Parts: sequence; C-alpha cells; structure tokens
Amino acid sequence: MKAAGFECAHQRWIHLALVGVAFCMYFFDPVDVVWALVRHKPDARTLERMLFAVATGLTGCGAAMRTAANRAQMSSLSARVERHLGSVFYAVGIGALAPLWGFLILVAGEAALALRLFQRESAPDVGPWSSEAAGSWASAMRPEAAKWGLFFTMIVFTAVLVDRVADILAVASLLIAAALNWRLYCHRTA
Repeated sequence: MKAAGFECAHQRWIHLALVGVAFCMYFFDPVDVVWALVRHKPDARTLERMLFAVATGLTGCGAAMRTAANRAQMSSLSARVERHLGSVFYAVGIGALAPLWGFLILVAGEAALALRLFQRESAPDVGPWSSEAAGSWASAMRPEAAKWGLFFTMIVFTAVLVDRVADILAVASLLIAAALNWRLYCHRTA
C-alpha cells in the first residue's frame, strides 16, 4: 500500500495531526504511558527516569537520523530508510510523554505513514521525494528544529521529572522551530 499524493504533499500536517491527537488523549487519561507502567512499582521514580532516559535516547536518535537523511542524497535507499526509521524512533521517544492511547496512536500512525511513504518512494514510477542533497548540517537541521528542541525538552524533563517544565520547553521548542521554518512550512510540503 503506497502513500497517496495527499500523504506525500502534506506530510508535515499529517505528523502534526498525529501528535495533536496523541496528546489530546490527556483529556481522557491524565497519566503518561511511562508513569502508568511504573507507578505501582517500589522504585517508581527511578524506573520512570530510566524509561524516560531510553525515550530521550530514541528521540535524539530519531532526530539525528532524520537530520543525516536530510543532508544525504535522498535518492539513496539508505537515506530513505534512515529518514523513515528516524521518524518511527522519534515517535516512540516523544510518545512516552503521552497517555497509553496517545502513544499507540502516534507510534502506529507514524509507522504506517513511514511504511507507505517508503513504498511510494521505492516505486520505479514515482521515486523519492527529492533527489537533491541539503548540503550543510545547518540546512539539514533546520527542518528538524522542532525535533531537536523536543529532544532538549526530553533531556531536561528526564532530569527533573516536572511536567510543567516539559510543557513550557515543548511549546518554546515548537514556536522557535516554527519561526525558523516559517517559509518552509508555508511553501514546501515534504
């Protein structure tokens, strides 16, 4: 099942919608998936910090993979695999902050989208979304600014385990990324 033209043209908005739906699950369940797993354990805070450290690692790994893929030649198979696998790793990491149903929606949605986009890009009649290299690391990091900001948010949150701190840093990260990429969000779709 290859991705439709709509999915290719509006990837950013689909990613944002998945994240929005995932975190809207807080209206139904106020407990994140990590705390739900460990809250009744004897060393709950230590386990929580360890699981968030793993989630933070996945978030950073996903951001790094997507950034490296942005810098690479997107016509190469390895860059396409790295980009889509990075999206899934990132979703698992950031999904740790969401309630259980939000985590499942985000990870399943990102995995399905990544698989569909990869299949479309691998089709001989369609090809990858771009055959140009981004060039510098700075130009490769710019479209991933939100991911890097949220990676920083996860690092701080793992250290302090204070929800309000994560909320403020996440909003600041998204606003900074939006400011850095305003033209990219408005004029480019992939």
